[in-house]
Amino acid sequence: MANEIADQLSIQIGEKLRDQFPIWSGRSIFEVPAYLRNVYQDAYEPNILSIGPYHRGKSRLNAMEEHKMCDLKVLLWRRGECNVTRYVTAIRTLGERAHKCYAESVSLEQDQFYSMSNLRGDDDPIFNLRCIIKRLRRDLLLIENQLPFFVLHEFFAMTMMPNDTEDFHGMIYSSTTMLVTIR
Repeated sequence: MANEIADQLSIQIGEKLRDQFPIWSGRSIFEVPAYLRNVYQDAYEPNILSIGPYHRGKSRLNAMEEHKMCDLKVLLWRRGECNVTRYVTAIRTLGERAHKCYAESVSLEQDQFYSMSNLRGDDDPIFNLRCIIKRLRRDLLLIENQLPFFVLHEFFAMTMMPNDTEDFHGMIYSSTTMLVTIR
């Protein structure tokens, strides 16, 4: 009788454990806990650029949204493409998996989940200001302002030109090294 009760209890605990772990399974992008955020909120908020869903739509970040669309036009022009269908298809394919990377609830429709921009025009005046570059790099490294690594890798591969020689990991390494140097 005692073994049956122990077995039943083991089964119940096992079921509860199975139900608990999927909540965090695969989560890799988190919001900063309130107790840390309250110490110095500016350390966790993007200054000018939102790329992930946590800060999307904040009015103080709207100025860069127009630049994102201009950058997308430049990207399409460089690649000889006339529409974004290929990129939207990729987002839809990766969207559910990417959405699961965020620990907290992200309330965006799949089509709103990402804003696309990675490249800029050489004559874009906003990038000629050193202080803007520093702020952009800072924003791109914030823990809450991230896109899953596999999404970045996919878009990097999709946007490579035939004569591009830099690999994805090398680009990330050189960008983070440059950020540390500029600070």
